[in-house]
Amino acid sequence: MPQSKEAAILMFADSCEAAARAVTNLTEDRISEIVENAVDDKVAERQLYVTTFSDRDLLLVKESLKETLGSIYHQRFIKE
Repeated sequence: MPQSKEAAILMFADSCEAAARAVTNLTEDRISEIVENAVDDKVAERQLYVTTFSDRDLLLVKESLKETLGSIYHQRFIKE
């Protein structure tokens, strides 16, 4: 379990990036789903109880991860 916000963000980024690599038919919607599920699962599993993330913090982290993954994998996007 992460002891700081920074460690939690790295945990989110690692989970999301690994999941995105595993998907062959990647789309912007799929990236959004991957990020939402990864972050929400960690929250549901109470892996963030030591950190002090607000709902706004989590929203900003999700938006940033979606934007970053989208820019990394944009060439792999399939037409929707």
